[in-house]
Amino acid sequence: MQETFTCDEGVFRLVPRIDEETVRLNVKEMAGDIVGHLGGRPFLMIVLLEGAKPWAEWLLREFPVRPEVRYVKVSSYCGTETTGEVTLPRDWGVLAPDMPVLVVDDVLDSGLTLKAVKEDLENRGVRCVLMAVGVDKKPGRRVSVEADFRALEMGAEFLVGCGMDYNGHFRELPYIATVVFEGDHKKALQG
Repeated sequence: MQETFTCDEGVFRLVPRIDEETVRLNVKEMAGDIVGHLGGRPFLMIVLLEGAKPWAEWLLREFPVRPEVRYVKVSSYCGTETTGEVTLPRDWGVLAPDMPVLVVDDVLDSGLTLKAVKEDLENRGVRCVLMAVGVDKKPGRRVSVEADFRALEMGAEFLVGCGMDYNGHFRELPYIATVVFEGDHKKALQG
């Protein structure tokens, strides 16, 4: 029997969608695509906290040469909904215009965060900004932005695990699950 949880929106359960082995295999393939694209050039990897941390750690294990890595706090979510406003760091540290920047995030859904990050880095003089995401959820896109690299593509359902969370919970799960509400209140949380 699956464990159920209670929150303000009602009672829900987690339905496993993608197991840890599949996630890791897809990350390995994405890392190969990134290495092939960059052709051995040094690059800066910017990891968007907190969600992207596991994806970045998995990617780093696959890179033949470790890039410079910076962890930054960027957010646009409160609970399961985007606020529509992206909070960016005031200082990204030293950015070299000719050094490619690989931005790593857990999920690309509305696109607001990654579009704002890319535009801000380009406005600061970075000529090559690439985006790698763990999960690409195209049905949720609000703005025109695409990931250069993605490990997985999924629908609009609200996901947890592998860095993705629901109000700070379930981020540590090594697999991806969907949040599904019981009864008529909500069948599946969209996000």
